[in-house]
Amino acid sequence: MEVAAPRFKTMIGVAQLITVLSSAVGVAIPLVLKQAIDGRQTTGFRMELALLVLFLVQAIMESTGSFLMARAGEAQVLATRSRITHHLLFANKSFFDHQVGDDLASHIVADTNTIREFLTQNVTLFVAGIVTIVGSVTALIILDWRLSLVMIAALPLAVLVITPISNVSEKYAKLMQDGVAQATSGLAESFRTIELVKANTAEATTNRRLDHNFKRLYRLSLRTDLMDAISSPTVLLLLFGAVAVIFLYGGQRVAAGTLSVGTLMSFLVYVFQLLNPLGGLSTFFASYARMKGATAKLNTLENVAVEDTGGDAQLTPGPLAFRDVTFSYDGQRPILNDVTLNIPLNKKVAIVGPSGGGKSTIVDLIERFYPVNTGTIAYDDRNVTAYNLTKWRQAFALVSQDNNIIAGTIRDNLTFGLERSVTDDALKTALNQAGLLAEVTAFPDGLNTDVGENGTLLSGGQKQRIQIARAYLKNARYIIFDEATANLDADAEHQVSVSLNQLLTNRTAIIVAHRLSTIVDADIIYFLENHHITGCGTHDQLMATHATYRRFVNEQIIHVQKQAKETP
Repeated sequence: MEVAAPRFKTMIGVAQLITVLSSAVGVAIPLVLKQAIDGRQTTGFRMELALLVLFLVQAIMESTGSFLMARAGEAQVLATRSRITHHLLFANKSFFDHQVGDDLASHIVADTNTIREFLTQNVTLFVAGIVTIVGSVTALIILDWRLSLVMIAALPLAVLVITPISNVSEKYAKLMQDGVAQATSGLAESFRTIELVKANTAEATTNRRLDHNFKRLYRLSLRTDLMDAISSPTVLLLLFGAVAVIFLYGGQRVAAGTLSVGTLMSFLVYVFQLLNPLGGLSTFFASYARMKGATAKLNTLENVAVEDTGGDAQLTPGPLAFRDVTFSYDGQRPILNDVTLNIPLNKKVAIVGPSGGGKSTIVDLIERFYPVNTGTIAYDDRNVTAYNLTKWRQAFALVSQDNNIIAGTIRDNLTFGLERSVTDDALKTALNQAGLLAEVTAFPDGLNTDVGENGTLLSGGQKQRIQIARAYLKNARYIIFDEATANLDADAEHQVSVSLNQLLTNRTAIIVAHRLSTIVDADIIYFLENHHITGCGTHDQLMATHATYRRFVNEQIIHVQKQAKETP
């Protein structure tokens, strides 16, 4: 990742130029001071006035340069955050299967903030410091080369000390980035799953786990602080030692009459002017080390593979088919093995079977979250990769068992992903189709009712029906129900089922379920077990010909009857 993108180079260049000029003015001030002291009898107050003007000019230019550099740095960080976030949103889903979302968020925000601090603060100081060092050393040599040798002799020693400290600081900076991300993600996950924590009385266990992360971060912070604490005082010790020698040697020269008072005063001003930039070198290199650690992780994120957008074939209504599809998430354990199924247009197709058989994986493949290992998924007799991925997913609406509800309002959830503006009347029509209008209308804030994180302020049935209303607004050609009633009681299941049937008019439905109520009227039912399709037909046909399906249905009927007897 570049520290400065091309569109920010002009702004940074102007800022650096102003900073250089400001530092040059600062270098000229001690020379004017020398003239003011040594030539006071002939110059009057002209040199004092010149000094005042130089101080004002330097202050204005330094403030302007710092602000322009900070603005350029802030703009660069904004662009970096936006670019990486955009890149990851289009990354392959398989990448997210092995990531912690809070960890990624921490890197995008915290690591870029480290870069922001480097760009907006340390780069400006470094540029100004280099100009000050070069200019001041040059002026020192011009003023008195013998006295300058005392100062210059300390520089190689300072470099020898700074270099190893900088290397160690860089190592701990990288560890700090990972430690902060781990602590942040662990804390966020604990708060997000607080219901699980409390239900399992895991407060103490969770606290120990988080405390372990905090203590690790504490130890890393102490080591980083130790490096910072050692570097600056060490450099300053060297510099102040040199200043003491200059005082002694310069004082003897003045007493002997071989050095003017103005020259000595000017020389000492230059020396003190060097203290800040030289002392700041260690801070700069420590900040640079932290920036490199942050940049390394962000570069990794920017190089994550993105989804293949596919071709540009015309997406006209047609049938969908799996042809000898084999798939596994890790490349070893097959989840689907030689699966062949057909989904005709405007038909209701159900996929049922025991848990773990691969039903939801079929949904993942239909949505093109993963590529198949072998075989083909065809749409209208063409491989699905021939179709643009965005347009493909726009043709499908997914209602899942995971209650995909975002934090915000009911309105936010209904319009999620829609690029067009939607009127309140259209939203109410969708809620009516989902059988939820009366309940939402009864809320004091109506469509603007807050649903809480993951929809915690709504019932399970309400969350599912919001997904159905969202699917209605999407107006997708295909509707996918992935165990949409799996976690609902009988009343909520009935409400959702009615809503589903209203939504399916003139649409193709793909239903993954184990509840009998949602599959008995399907046009085609596929029975999936042990990663294979072992049966295909209507409910009546499978009851007559497929023993496992018949046992599957009978066990569910017995279970429902038992529940009914136990219900008061």
